[in-house]
Amino acid sequence: MEIAETQDGIDLAVSWLRTKLTNQIDLLKRIRKKRPQKSAEVTAYIDKIISIQEKFDKLKGSLEDIRGSIMGIEGSEIGRAHV
Repeated sequence: MEIAETQDGIDLAVSWLRTKLTNQIDLLKRIRKKRPQKSAEVTAYIDKIISIQEKFDKLKGSLEDIRGSIMGIEGSEIGRAHV
């Protein structure tokens, strides 16, 4: 767990979360194709997840600041974006 205290650890966490969000977007796009009647609703979720990804791109500050931001984004934003 030593990596958690380094910039490499932060980079790994952000990369993992971005991959997770990208996978969610891909799944939602497939769902949208199969359920056209829900297209607007699914698109709204996709847009929300994209905005969360953009927040990860803007992370700056000390390791502690970034870690806190990641936890905040993951806890409050990602939890609300699920279908």
